[in-house]
Amino acid sequence: TEFSAEIENLGVRVAKLEKKSDNLTFSGNLRTRYINNSLDNGYQGSTAREIRYRLAAKAEVNEKWNVKAMFEGNLNDNNYAADDNNLKVDEMYAEGVMGATKVSVGKFIQKETGDLILDETSIKGARVAFGNQLKAQVFYGTFNTDPASTNDATTAYGTALDWAANKNLTMFGSYTHFKDRNNLNSMWGKDSINAWDAGFNYKFNNDWQFTGVYGATGADTQNKAFKTEFQYKAIDLNKVGTWQAAAGYWKHEANSNIDTGAWVASINGQGAKGWYVDGAYVPAKNIKLRGIYGQFKTTTGVDIKDKFTRIQAEFFF
Repeated sequence: TEFSAEIENLGVRVAKLEKKSDNLTFSGNLRTRYINNSLDNGYQGSTAREIRYRLAAKAEVNEKWNVKAMFEGNLNDNNYAADDNNLKVDEMYAEGVMGATKVSVGKFIQKETGDLILDETSIKGARVAFGNQLKAQVFYGTFNTDPASTNDATTAYGTALDWAANKNLTMFGSYTHFKDRNNLNSMWGKDSINAWDAGFNYKFNNDWQFTGVYGATGADTQNKAFKTEFQYKAIDLNKVGTWQAAAGYWKHEANSNIDTGAWVASINGQGAKGWYVDGAYVPAKNIKLRGIYGQFKTTTGVDIKDKFTRIQAEFFF
């Protein structure tokens, strides 16, 4: 009782110190993987061993605003000399709450749930997000579709929607307009093009779920894509021994790719379609082992088949 006031003041001081010490936080992951594309009929396949490191930083500006950044480095056994200098900034933006919306300004990763149109695209611009049960994003910005160019060659704007219809069913979709800033008709002979997708995820119970998504671009031919997948169980990085397994069918026609997350986005520029199996296991906390195998063939009628294998390990911190 005698020292209660002093003890209370000490608690306030410690709380302030803790808040300041947590002002800047880091997280990230290291991924190492082996990828093999084995082509038939005399076509040249490929093998790659890749290492990717990502470091994310978050700093508090005030109670409503944060500054975020993510740095990425890549190593590939095909070109170690170039990769030693290949450090890039995937994200660098401010994010805050304005009324009922969340606003992001700067360079941020834009992706959509369907994984058909935008997988992990770094866009320089602005994004507004709002909603709870129905979550919506609207964005505008530029990004680079040409690795040989030092300028952002494409302007993009669009929206992404996610609706939790009930505890078992989630529906999602996206629409994006792409414009070639240099008017070079680089998008399958056009200066601008639209792309969209729509899909759903349904959980039958705690173990089984199904995902289906369909999308298309404004190209005149070979412009459609879709994916179906059954998944059994789900990993938890905090629980050793958890695992998951999935099997699906994924098709991307030759003119349907902007920045897809497909295992085989295209076989020699001729599109890809086929089945795959995908499994993951947690051998220790924050470590994930994953293996993917699939067999794909072209969508244009050109007779090329691809036996795809990917094995990887990821370490999160």
